[in-house]
Formats: sequence, C-alpha cells, structure tokens
Amino acid sequence: MTRFVTYLLKAGLLFLLLSFALEAALHLQMRDKRAHVLEDWEDIRGLNDEVWFIGDSRTSTHVDPLDLEKQCGKSVYNLGYDGFRVRMGKERISYALTHALSKPKYLVLQVDNSYIAQRRVQSNFPMKDGMLRYFFLDPIQINQHFQDYDNWRQSDSYIPLLRYKGYPLIFAKHLLGWNKWDKRKQKGFWNKAGAGSVPPSPHEAAPPEQLVLFGIDSMLDAHGIELIGYIPPSSQGLDSPPTALLDSLMDGREVWDFSLLLDSVEFNVFKDPRHFSMEGVTIFTSHLAARIQDLE
Repeated sequence: MTRFVTYLLKAGLLFLLLSFALEAALHLQMRDKRAHVLEDWEDIRGLNDEVWFIGDSRTSTHVDPLDLEKQCGKSVYNLGYDGFRVRMGKERISYALTHALSKPKYLVLQVDNSYIAQRRVQSNFPMKDGMLRYFFLDPIQINQHFQDYDNWRQSDSYIPLLRYKGYPLIFAKHLLGWNKWDKRKQKGFWNKAGAGSVPPSPHEAAPPEQLVLFGIDSMLDAHGIELIGYIPPSSQGLDSPPTALLDSLMDGREVWDFSLLLDSVEFNVFKDPRHFSMEGVTIFTSHLAARIQDLE
C-alpha cells in the first residue's frame, strides 16, 4: 500500500512537472503571436492615442485607424472586440486606461441596439477559446475582467492546461505557434477580403427597448475623457435605436449617426446586413474622419 501511494505521488509530481513545462513552452511559442481574433489584450497596453473607438465587430471591422489618421490628423485606436457587448466594453476601457501611456481625449462608443441594448448584455462570455492563453497564472492581469461572467472557471487560473479542456483546436494552434490574427500594425482593425453580396432590403423598425452604458459614462467623466456615441452604417438602418431613447441615455452628449450612410451607394457593399466590405470602409472612413477632424 505504501509503495502504491509513493508511486501515485511520483506520477502526480511528474505530471505536474510536465504540465508546467508544457505551459512554459506554450508561453514562449505564443509570446509574440496571435492565434485568435480576440488575442489582443497585450496590444491594448501602452496606448498613446487621442481617440479610442469601442464596440463589437461592427467597430473592429469598420473603423480603420491608419486611414483615419491620414485624413483627420489625430491618432486613433480601435478597441473593438468581436462578439462582446457593452459589458465587456467597460472592462476593455478600464484595462486600457489602467495600462495606457496617456489617456485619450475622446472615446467613441458604438451606441446601436447591437451593442448597448439591455437584452444583448451577456451573462456568459462568447468564444472562450479566444482568451484561454491568458487565464493561467493571469500574466497580464485580465482575469478580473472575466470572473463575473457565469462561465468563468477559477480553476483555469491555477491548474495547468485545464482551460484547454473542450478546446483542442486552439491548443493545437498555440502548440504550433499559429499567428493569423496579429492586428498591431492595423491598431486593432481587421476586415477580411470580400465583396458585398447582400443588397439593402427593408426590415421592420427595431422596437423600443432599454439601453445601457454600464457606467462607461461616469468612468470616463472621472478621467476627464469626452464620450461620443456613434452608430455605424447598416442595411436600412438595422439596429438603430429610437432617437428619444438614445438622446435620454447620452444626456446631451454628441452622437454621430451613420446608420443609413451606405444605403445610397451605387454598388453593393454589405456582406450581411450589419457588416460591409473594404469599399464600404473607405467611404465610411472619409465621413468619420471629417467628424474627428472637427473635434477640438
């Protein structure tokens, strides 16, 4: 019996040593690589830009900071985070402010139903594989921004390799050093190649619903940062909130409404009713740059 217990202890110790060794190898392999579109938390540390944008994929794939900077003369960063809503937006802003070289003068927040409607607020965070690499031992201090979600698992932060359970594909990508999603040179922006294929079509107006900022407004006020709302273009203004509700929520703050901007374009730019091609991004950028240029 004593020999068996000794064997188990040795086997357990060996497993732990091998697990920690593999964790170290994964860390070194992925230290300067990005295997998932959501693996950008290191990239939003040390920001030194005048204007930050925050939203979901309707921001990350449509707001091109490099092109904007050329046209408006102000430095811009895109904090957009695919699949997440305003609840995570607040966490992203908080993290970026904590680690910024300097605070922005302006934060431009996506204020359509897609992002700030109460019914869209998530209790579980999506695409868990997109941030698994950061959870173990919390090397860049992001766990606090996920731990209030229902599908957060505390043990992922201290048991090696456990977080990969159920996610073999991202484990393989990390092991192989996959590097498809490095957005640093684009300052957070991405847009896959592809032409528009969905013509604008009528749809029912969005019903009135509760809109929330999750305290982003008061957090920015405390830092002396001006909050501006914006509604990205969509097919026939899909997801545009009722003006009265939005005005009440924003409490006199400026809102840039581009919801119908691309409906009148002679060629089709929409990949789906909420997302558009690089041709649409180019048109949108020129209008967005004019608004940014007018900021004091």
